[in-house]
Amino acid sequence: MIKLFVSDLDGTMLNNSKTISNENKEAVIKAQEMGVKVILATGRGMDSTIAYAKELQMDKYGGYLVTNNGQQMYDLTSQYLQTNGVISAKDAQEAFKVAKEYHLQLILSSAHGLAFYTPKELVPVRALYQVINKILPYFGFIFQHFNFLQLFGFLKSSHLRMLKSVDDVVGEYQKAGFAHIGPKMLKVEPIIRERLSANLELMRVGGLWIDGSPKGITKLTGIQQVMAIHHINYDEVMTVGDSQNDLTMIHAFPRGIAMGNAEEEILTIASEVTLTNSQNGVAHIINKYILNQS
Repeated sequence: MIKLFVSDLDGTMLNNSKTISNENKEAVIKAQEMGVKVILATGRGMDSTIAYAKELQMDKYGGYLVTNNGQQMYDLTSQYLQTNGVISAKDAQEAFKVAKEYHLQLILSSAHGLAFYTPKELVPVRALYQVINKILPYFGFIFQHFNFLQLFGFLKSSHLRMLKSVDDVVGEYQKAGFAHIGPKMLKVEPIIRERLSANLELMRVGGLWIDGSPKGITKLTGIQQVMAIHHINYDEVMTVGDSQNDLTMIHAFPRGIAMGNAEEEILTIASEVTLTNSQNGVAHIINKYILNQS
């Protein structure tokens, strides 16, 4: 019997317009009404995740958030926040050096907001995003056709600090994110891993992003914490995801499900493949296994 359902957000629970379909919402709420605990496990931070959780009524049914790829675990009922490690200033400075050397967008997330570095070649893209953001309040449909604009969604944050030199990188951070447009990320990924993997947990998220978390911390970290709270066994957990940052949580459980739109690496290790995020794949797998269990 499934007692814990864990879903990634982007590319999984969310469709390409970054919204939760009525089908997915209905299935998740029905599962919670049956007593199934739900976790949203994402590379996003708390601020951009919690609204989706409330839309799914997870605050009503005792759900959890695992954010920043496992760096934080949040109990929506008690509002207890567990921090599972931080990126030191030294490691963040090394990330900045790599970003600057290879002309990559860098975003560093901390408890005090976001700090970012944009290489000169991406400044025009940043400016384009800022123009669109001002003149089109509802521009989600544009993102479906111009994915590169998603590099700058963080500009909507009210707590932003621009990084110009390595000396600007101070304090501790929750997550690091590297991004660029086109095939460049695939080319530089081996270099990023060679330079930084000793001190950061590196995970590719789609074709544009590579996330860096504190070493040894993944989504599985937060999931295991929730399992311990509710005494849930591995065979009572179902996880669903699509990208490399979902790898540990798909691989760890007998019911690790890949989305139909998942990366090849996830499709290979999953126990089963559901429909795509545009076809309500989350609702499909919940209906198939959870809502039918007695």
